[in-house]
Amino acid sequence: MESPLPTPAPRFAAEDLREVVGGALAREGHLLAAGEGVVARRILALDDDACELYARLTMRVGRVFRVADLDYALDAEGAVARLVRDDLADGFAPDDACREAVDVPTLRAACRALGLAVPGNRAALEERLAGRRWMHDAVVVPRHRALVRRFELLHFQRSGMDRGMLVAERQGFVRWASYDPTGGPGLFPTRAAMLQRERAVRGAWTDPDEPLRVALAGPRDPGPCAWRRAVEAVVATDPPADVLARLVGAGARLWPRWALQLEAEGRIGEALEVCRGVAPSRDTPAPSAEERVALH
Repeated sequence: MESPLPTPAPRFAAEDLREVVGGALAREGHLLAAGEGVVARRILALDDDACELYARLTMRVGRVFRVADLDYALDAEGAVARLVRDDLADGFAPDDACREAVDVPTLRAACRALGLAVPGNRAALEERLAGRRWMHDAVVVPRHRALVRRFELLHFQRSGMDRGMLVAERQGFVRWASYDPTGGPGLFPTRAAMLQRERAVRGAWTDPDEPLRVALAGPRDPGPCAWRRAVEAVVATDPPADVLARLVGAGARLWPRWALQLEAEGRIGEALEVCRGVAPSRDTPAPSAEERVALH
């Protein structure tokens, strides 16, 4: 009697990545540029091994990985070749960038092979190898990490979620509603709003005045997340009372700071009017003990 064929190992990471990319295309495909759509379709067209490897690499910490260290139940070399062929990964990285992909014994061996001093910690070994040719192992550098994060945001329609939520669902900790997209309003009204939100998260504003423009526009466009970060960026510059007044008018919970800034500018009467005129509520909480002392 012939022995049964072994059951293939589940490709959970690949399934999760396909679900996220497919969901992003279905829900918010109109927000993606043509090149981003090409990347999405290439991901969906990957074979199981390549998709599993790409999914795992884009979830791992680090930029460069040694192919010999990819200890997964798949054909790592073949998967890497497929990813490089589809421009989803690079098969080369400068030696200095490869330092993060190896452990201390490997760094010591590289120093020994070059006739350099071996003792010392990791930082000392990396400093000795800087600018030298020492890495001879095959490496892989996954591409489009930021785009994959964008797919996750567009799929879940919520900030702070990634493919780890699908793992939690598979283990029974959470349950997501299953439904077909209706084509109604999405997370972002336009691509410009989506890109503005991403700039806000990174703090990479196009110009020094963009945080103020976003903060004064209110939390509806490009969304509460970008608006809150824009307000924080403006407040970090210690703006004058007039700017704080405009932020409060846009919905920011800054009335204690506004009153304190008025007092610092010598506008005592206006500061008292702010304190008397703003009643604490769910949206405008009462000042803290320190703020009350300062206001008094």
